[in-house]
Amino acid sequence: MKIISESPKDKVFFYDLRKIILGSYTDFLDVFFERTNKKQEYVSYTELNLHLLKFAKTKTEAVAEDKFSMETATGIMLKTLETLKKQGKHPVIVIDEFQKLKELYFNGGKELLEELFNFFVTITKSGHLAHVICMSSDSLFIDEIYNNSILEKTSKFYLLDSFAKKTTVEWLAAEGVDEKAAGRVYDKVGGECWYLQEYLRNSESPGEMMNLKKSSFYSYLRFCDKQKRRKIINFLEHFKKEESLSTETVDFSEAIMRELVSVEVLFYDPLNKLIKPQSRLMLNVLRETA
Repeated sequence: MKIISESPKDKVFFYDLRKIILGSYTDFLDVFFERTNKKQEYVSYTELNLHLLKFAKTKTEAVAEDKFSMETATGIMLKTLETLKKQGKHPVIVIDEFQKLKELYFNGGKELLEELFNFFVTITKSGHLAHVICMSSDSLFIDEIYNNSILEKTSKFYLLDSFAKKTTVEWLAAEGVDEKAAGRVYDKVGGECWYLQEYLRNSESPGEMMNLKKSSFYSYLRFCDKQKRRKIINFLEHFKKEESLSTETVDFSEAIMRELVSVEVLFYDPLNKLIKPQSRLMLNVLRETA
């Protein structure tokens, strides 16, 4: 967000899908297109304001919602990007929480994501009209789309991980925390920004954070039946000695792993094929629980 705020407005365009209720295909189109009248027509101008790039036709060529196809939408986007390129502008399009699109379908069941990625390849690798960055906190979803043949040799995966211990200690020390105390905070909590900010803002001790996390985890286990709970605990016992596990060497239930990732107990690293606790705080909770 800092990079975006400091970038020229014709360079970076940011869409945060977590702010939008996506119940249908037309809800998705509203992310990129401006509707301005009661007839729900998609009007036509490009708005470069607050890093929101709105695609549309000219007002004399407005397209009614029931006739607005993906082919029409991508055609308008392509035309707009070609115009920007002629103006010497090369946009970076950033879409956050991209996994919210995975349940949307249109045109008789064709997946929206497949069409979108085909379009992204067209405007990046083929047309050199823009860069596209898709972000998601759903690592299993990232794994699915990263292995999609459409994206082979057209994209790269980046992991935005927590801070290392050295960075964490330096940051806390810059905020006035004693270096030894900062080291203890990392050992208990790790380098996740949220927990470090809570520690600085509320002076909440690592022990208190751990109790809250432990209580949340126990609540999750209480809603599991006995058989499932036993499978979960048996699997999590691996983390008593290990900080991460390779999916290629450890025998485990994929269904259990997927559920633990979905409830943010574990994190799956699709690049290195590793499973690990969602945070160092969670690792400490699991070591006390398993």
